[in-house]
Amino acid sequence: DVDSDPLAGERFIYAATFNGGVVAVDVRSGEIVWRRSEMSSYKKMIADWVSIFVVDVNNHVWSVDQDDGSVNWLQDRLENRQLTSVTQMGEFLLTGDFEGYLHVLNASDGSLAGRFKVSDEAISSAPVVDDELIYVQDIDGEITALRMVISSNSEE
Repeated sequence: DVDSDPLAGERFIYAATFNGGVVAVDVRSGEIVWRRSEMSSYKKMIADWVSIFVVDVNNHVWSVDQDDGSVNWLQDRLENRQLTSVTQMGEFLLTGDFEGYLHVLNASDGSLAGRFKVSDEAISSAPVVDDELIYVQDIDGEITALRMVISSNSEE
């Protein structure tokens, strides 16, 4: 069973299943090109030019290469936080959780760049990005608009 919306790339269609992991299917031949069975998911996947980003059933966030499925990085520090699907905002990935936090990850290496308490309720869907604003909705239907500010920790 395919449990999330398929993701279309130039050469492949990517599909996630709850018990079968993530697969890449060649659009011309219909052949499975690669499979990552450890990445079972039912959440929407996203992609940039090189990678696919997936939140698995254990709430680990994965980045895998689109062409061969090799793992770029795995972020497992958010395990069991009931994450939403991820959304990309420039060099960052955004995801909400069951305690109302918005987590910010570096898309290049998966490191946690920060988090912000948005609500006392669970965030119910993936954050939505519009230009420089981030919109987050909690389970009560309350929508919060945020602007991310990147702080520099350089010592001068």
